[in-house]
Amino acid sequence: MFDGSDGRGPYSSLTFDLAGNLYGTTVQGGSYGCGTVFELSPGGVNKWKETVRYSFADGSDGCSPSSSVALDSTGNLYGTTAVGGLANCDNGLSGCGTVFELTPTSDGSWKKTLLHEFTGGRDGGVPRAGVVLDRAGNLFGTAGAGGIQNCLTVGCGTVYELVSNSHGRWKFKVLHQFTGGNDGAGLFGGLTLDSAGNVYGTASSGGKNGYPGVVFELQLSSTGWKERVLHAFTGGNDGSNPFYETLIFDTAGNIYGTTEAGGPYGNGVVFELMPSSGARWREKILHSFGRTGYGDGANPYAGVILDSVGHVYGTTLAGGHARIPAGTVFEATPQTVAPVSD
Repeated sequence: MFDGSDGRGPYSSLTFDLAGNLYGTTVQGGSYGCGTVFELSPGGVNKWKETVRYSFADGSDGCSPSSSVALDSTGNLYGTTAVGGLANCDNGLSGCGTVFELTPTSDGSWKKTLLHEFTGGRDGGVPRAGVVLDRAGNLFGTAGAGGIQNCLTVGCGTVYELVSNSHGRWKFKVLHQFTGGNDGAGLFGGLTLDSAGNVYGTASSGGKNGYPGVVFELQLSSTGWKERVLHAFTGGNDGSNPFYETLIFDTAGNIYGTTEAGGPYGNGVVFELMPSSGARWREKILHSFGRTGYGDGANPYAGVILDSVGHVYGTTLAGGHARIPAGTVFEATPQTVAPVSD
């Protein structure tokens, strides 16, 4: 249980290392009030020992890590802070966010290295999601703001890559700047890579149907990275506004995710995208929330996970059978969806 000194507000999921230790983040608290990276180590039956590995200090150090951390093969941790960094952020924020690395040292402490400070300009800003590593150890992530300034005053968001070299230096590259048009806008969720190195994600708004959002793919070609929209939500029965989610693949190459709104009852959906002929993708709705009122949940903000037999599990922000409907944990099978907890 957090008491503030070790962090406050763990927004994100956890990451295991090979030894069974857990790593996570808090958006507030710690030594300077700007959040922490912590480790939980098993210490006996039902006992875990917590160690704060880093406390963020705002300013150029970064503040409010709202996403999970990624772990590489040598035990280094990578993540983002939503704010902090450069004081002259183009959008007038207290810094537009950072990408960082934490490296364990021989004396048991952890060394923090700042890999990128966002400007809020063409590189993006306010990264709410974390990063994902490819097989070469390069980092991919999203920035919710910055980029092309078509979306009010904050920009439409970007997808970026950080590439390391043999000297331990990192080069920042923008793979796509969203326009707020057919390609989408507002990147709050994380990215998923396939075995060929293609990048998949969601934009919470934009798209050819107005502002319900899209599922997109980025492919590397001889002329650079190209975006392709796999599905543009209509805001109708197919869903609307995929939010804080990371897409997931099954072994057949189908994609699963959620939308926060839309569907026939307006409370969001669980969807599957299946590759079809002619490089097209076909959407299938696995469940629409709200058919029985709010008992099955409403507004799934996060993504889903799969088990070995293809059942889909996730959470909703609202709904449920409790006296004060405060959300559910659900399981979606080919026939139905059942609250596991509400």
